[in-house]
Amino acid sequence: MAEQEPSRQPQVFISYARPDETQARSLVEALTKLGINVRFDQSEIRYGDNAILWMNNALAESDYLLLLLSGATAGRYWVETEWAAGLAKDAELRRTFLIPVVLPDTDDTDIPALLKAKRYVDLRRDAEKELLRLVAQIKSDAVIARDLGSYPIPAPAALADRCEAQLTPGAEMITVFVHSNRFARVMRLRVPQSAGAGFVLTAVREELGLPFSMIDDKLQLELSYEYYLRFRGQRLTTQTLAEQDVRDGARLELWIRLVWRDLVANRTLSKNTVAFLTTMRVATRLDPGARLGATGRLAEGELADRASPSFDHVDR
Repeated sequence: MAEQEPSRQPQVFISYARPDETQARSLVEALTKLGINVRFDQSEIRYGDNAILWMNNALAESDYLLLLLSGATAGRYWVETEWAAGLAKDAELRRTFLIPVVLPDTDDTDIPALLKAKRYVDLRRDAEKELLRLVAQIKSDAVIARDLGSYPIPAPAALADRCEAQLTPGAEMITVFVHSNRFARVMRLRVPQSAGAGFVLTAVREELGLPFSMIDDKLQLELSYEYYLRFRGQRLTTQTLAEQDVRDGARLELWIRLVWRDLVANRTLSKNTVAFLTTMRVATRLDPGARLGATGRLAEGELADRASPSFDHVDR
């Protein structure tokens, strides 16, 4: 499901067990003071309102679901219904939507097994620091979504482990956001600043299964793909991220260079750089069947249409 660009304060939905209402109210107050818009049933549902309809709409309109966990959570029908809906939305959006928040005096055994794999906000220790980190993440993600069109998704575990393996003693880990408008997604990735840009590019390309070439049998053409990263308008080189001033929070653009070759005439038709960051914008304005006269070159719109199936698996 496509997400709308946020033009408002980040919004969260609070799910809690009734015995935890006092702590839930305190959290609502703290988040509101820190600039987060909170959907909280006790503040919004009035006499005669349909509580189920309110819940459904509030979840649909929120950017995140904060699930408060305590010893009182287990077996609460509506809490379990809400966090089941939250996990389903995680999968639908392909990003973090449900964030567990462990309340003080909660035992580890009170955390549902299905949620233990998630990194949770732990208010049992240094609650103020944990809360500030949560708010910083929510606001940072909202800025990324506003600027790049979608909320960031966490890197898959295998890719995260691969990046951790590159960490050398004394090296600093930074968060970078890799994006391309072709894939309508933004990947959040923790990498050593001492790693080369080539490592990041290769890791992302292999994780997404991006191909190097494809054959178009209908047109008897071979499309070859070259991938590279750009930062602040410049193509990254083989130097380390640190040497190219890539710092924590940097946004790296994934570009795709296309070269197409006539297999019948055995000649390259074009070596011009046609990157998806520009091509996909003009594709709808060109006749998909058009060719550029006697040059024998494909129109950019047709090229985008022909190449697009190579990347459809990333969208699913």
